[in-house]
Amino acid sequence: MQFLSKKDLEERTQHIFSNITVLSNEGKISLPEVNDTGLYWLEVWTHILEEFVLRFGPYPAGFTNGFIKQAEVVTPSYPEKPKAVTAIDTIGGAKNSSLYKFGKYKYLKSMYEKGEAE
Repeated sequence: MQFLSKKDLEERTQHIFSNITVLSNEGKISLPEVNDTGLYWLEVWTHILEEFVLRFGPYPAGFTNGFIKQAEVVTPSYPEKPKAVTAIDTIGGAKNSSLYKFGKYKYLKSMYEKGEAE
């Protein structure tokens, strides 16, 4: 990461931060599960933090201009469960090897009927 400009480093940090923040089943902002994917993102986040230390010194140095606020983060629904959790619970829970896509019918219809995304 040493070859990234400050702007590029900040942008990469925002993207990684977006990937390590997930919505828990309770509707709270949380960290990813401890599995291969979750561990990957946490490791990459650690690399980003180390790059900031190398360039700017200990935290919060390098984060003081507020750029991290522009990262896309899930919206908490607590104390309500996320709508997706409620929908999956309604059908008896997630099935192994199943993929669920949520959205408005008008946007999902052609995908369901023809396998096409609009």
